[in-house]
Amino acid sequence: MKGTDNEPFCNESYSFLHIENKLLASLLYCKFHEAASSGKKLMVTVDDYHYESSCTDTEIVDIAGILIDNALEASGENDTIYVTLGKRSDSRNPFFIHVANPGPMATPSFVHDIFATRYTTKRNQVGHGLGLSLLKTFVDKYNGSITVGNTYPDDIASSEHEQYIFFEVEI
Repeated sequence: MKGTDNEPFCNESYSFLHIENKLLASLLYCKFHEAASSGKKLMVTVDDYHYESSCTDTEIVDIAGILIDNALEASGENDTIYVTLGKRSDSRNPFFIHVANPGPMATPSFVHDIFATRYTTKRNQVGHGLGLSLLKTFVDKYNGSITVGNTYPDDIASSEHEQYIFFEVEI
C-alpha cells in the first residue's frame, strides 16, 4: 500500500492503532497526521498495547494530548518528536508515556516553573499555560510521577546532536 506524495505510507507508523485504548489510538493517529501536515515527524513506539491504570481512558488521552501538543508547538519544521508508551512491570504505576522534542535545558527552576498555572514559554500567551498544570493535577490525583530532563537521541540525522527535552509520566 502506498500513500500520497504528501503523506508517505509506512506500516510501522500505524502500529499504535493496535493499542487497546481506542481513544488513545485515535489521538495518536490524528497527532501523527497533524505533525506530518506541519512538516514534522512523530515517531511512536509502543512497548505494550495493553496497560492498566487507575486513570480513565479519557484521562490517559488528556495526558498524552497535553504532552504531544506541547511537543508539536515547541518543535519546528523538519523536527522529529519521539513518543514511547506502554506499561512498566517494574513500577507501581504501570502506564507510562515518554515524549521528547528539541527543546531547552531542563534546569531545576525551569522544571518548577512549567507546572505553574498560566506559565508558558510561547510567544502568544493567550490560551496557553494550562496543560502542564492539568497534567500535574492528574499525576498528583493518582500518585504518579513526572520526570523532565534532557537527552540527545542517537538517530538524529545531523552531525550535531541536538538537545531534546523529555517528559515522562508514569501513572
